[in-house]
Amino acid sequence: MAQSQRKELPMAKSYEELQFTDDFMFGKVMEDKELCRDVLECLLQEPVGTLQDVQTEHGFQYTSDGKPIRLDVYTMDVDFLQKGNPYQDLPEGKVLFICTFDPFGQNLPKYTFQNKCDEDGSISLYDGTFKIFCNCMASTENLPESLQDLYDYISKGKANSPLTRKIEAAVEKVKCNEKWRSEYMKELLIFDDYKREGQEEGIEQGMQKAREDGIRIFIQDKLDDGIDRETILAKLRKLYALSTEEAEKYLLLFTPHSS
Repeated sequence: MAQSQRKELPMAKSYEELQFTDDFMFGKVMEDKELCRDVLECLLQEPVGTLQDVQTEHGFQYTSDGKPIRLDVYTMDVDFLQKGNPYQDLPEGKVLFICTFDPFGQNLPKYTFQNKCDEDGSISLYDGTFKIFCNCMASTENLPESLQDLYDYISKGKANSPLTRKIEAAVEKVKCNEKWRSEYMKELLIFDDYKREGQEEGIEQGMQKAREDGIRIFIQDKLDDGIDRETILAKLRKLYALSTEEAEKYLLLFTPHSS
């Protein structure tokens, strides 16, 4: 059996190396409400209403398994209900995940989920809450040009449209902000403390679990569609950069077996 090697976490970027897709830079760029609106309207391909200030540290909490819990939608809904409005009239809420990888391996430009009953998928809450995963790596010719340009910028760094050039200009402006530079350096120190406490192992395990969940869903979907074994193995090797041995292992692991 081959001995597995533990991967090292990537070195933290210097402030000058930050791009729009880095968490810190993304947060600062999106503080510009008009630019934030432009990005959201491009991703959703629909008008966006009033933007409210959401502080990131209050918008998310992190559990020990590394999964983010969204609090802003919950808080908005409770506030709405406390004003005497009926549950069915909850305002529509969308949670966007902008991905530089295909989270579910189906090459869809976006994956939209709503709240449904686990026991009976035909039952939905119809509460207007959506979780949307934007797959910036999708290969499709059916995207609106503005959205394709934004996806290309996020995945490849190519600023070829008015919106992406506006984002790139905002990125450069953030890099000139000394206050934010100091803030980023402090965050790096905190990150280093987490590494010393062994948090890098938890992060790595979380990333591996998410990857394996995606592989499992991909395999089971293809099996349900009646796709043959060799085609599934070929797609696994291509989509997830797996060796033949790894692809076969996952296919065996995630293929349902009758008892």
